[in-house]
Amino acid sequence: MDGRLEDFVIATDRSLYVCEQKTANGNDFADAARLGGHFPGLPVPAKFHDNRIAVFHRGSDNKIWAFEQTFV
Repeated sequence: MDGRLEDFVIATDRSLYVCEQKTANGNDFADAARLGGHFPGLPVPAKFHDNRIAVFHRGSDNKIWAFEQTFV
């Protein structure tokens, strides 16, 4: 929404991490923040009407989970 990118990454521990771009169109990203979860498969990103991103995944408990982007 403010032009910054957010990069979602699944680490070797199968947790979801996010790195935010510090400024729009900039080259610097903040340190990766662990969002948690256990991803046995690939996550599925989706975009809301206001450009927020949600990442849906099947947890190790076979339930559907979602991590939603929030703007601070």
